[in-house]
Amino acid sequence: PNAKCVYIAPLKSLARERLKEWSKRLGAPPLKWKVLELSGDTSHDSRALNNSDVLICTPEKWDLISRGWRGVSGDFSSSSASNGKRFVREVGLL
Repeated sequence: PNAKCVYIAPLKSLARERLKEWSKRLGAPPLKWKVLELSGDTSHDSRALNNSDVLICTPEKWDLISRGWRGVSGDFSSSSASNGKRFVREVGLL
């Protein structure tokens, strides 16, 4: 895809559960999407962010990325997926 799907999980354990489930479903043919988890337990460089199709984030990590945190967002914010539009639906922060 030319865009990224972002799922915000309220807990790290739920993010890990979604990663396992969606990597199997979305990573298999014919889609072969790259699913990436971003939580307090993970660290990825901007290349991994740019190469991913689906981001599973905790609210804290999404806050850092969406605000342009240096070291994480760099190339991600200028990618074709980030065209100045962000749509968030059904996000419940605890």
